[in-house]
Amino acid sequence: MAAGCSGGGSAETTTTTGVPAPPPPPEQGTLAVRVEDGDRGTPVAGARVAAFRRDAVIATVRTDAAGRAEVPARTRLVEVSKGGLSEGRAAVRGEPVDVDLYDPALQSPEYGGGPARTRHVPGVSLRPGRSSRGR
Repeated sequence: MAAGCSGGGSAETTTTTGVPAPPPPPEQGTLAVRVEDGDRGTPVAGARVAAFRRDAVIATVRTDAAGRAEVPARTRLVEVSKGGLSEGRAAVRGEPVDVDLYDPALQSPEYGGGPARTRHVPGVSLRPGRSSRGR
């Protein structure tokens, strides 16, 4: 009879004494988030940064005077808010993240996405065989 691996592996690792091994340590480290006023290009101090993993908030922090905050390395999405400015969000992919917030009073209501929008860009349709240059 030949000896070998039974192939019946398990998700749980055991030590040589047969006692389950302790779980791996939690992921360590942080990622930088920088928040700027998108209209002025200045840092936004005191903005609330919520860090998400899946659908759960895993941390909530505030930006410092330089508009910077640190979130856990396992963060996958940040949502940023500050009174008087639009909210912002960004996907996190293991690198520092920049989020711009805007002052709604400085945005054009003509082309905005809200109910006050008064103008729009009409759809363009072309007849077959015609170019957009009218030729």
